[in-house]
Amino acid sequence: MYDGALHIWKCTKIIISFYLFYFVISGEITIAVALDYEMSHNYFLTIKATDGGLRPLSDTAMVNIVVSDANDNKPMFSQDIYYSEMNEATRVEDSIAQVC
Repeated sequence: MYDGALHIWKCTKIIISFYLFYFVISGEITIAVALDYEMSHNYFLTIKATDGGLRPLSDTAMVNIVVSDANDNKPMFSQDIYYSEMNEATRVEDSIAQVC
């Protein structure tokens, strides 16, 4: 899992790149690269905003980003060939085989 901190010192229109995410001063967080559920299910960010005053004031926010799993793997059968035998008296719509 990733655990990092972003430190914003002044409120200007800049974009801070922090490995996987971009943080825009407006408060928007966007991804910088494609996320992979198999690599990490969660990302935890600590964002600290500080003003530019003589006695700087600041606040911290915790952001938990949860990645949902996408079906990005091709289907696979457990074997290449399946065999099935049936009696000629097998009724229509009877199950004759199961593949998985």
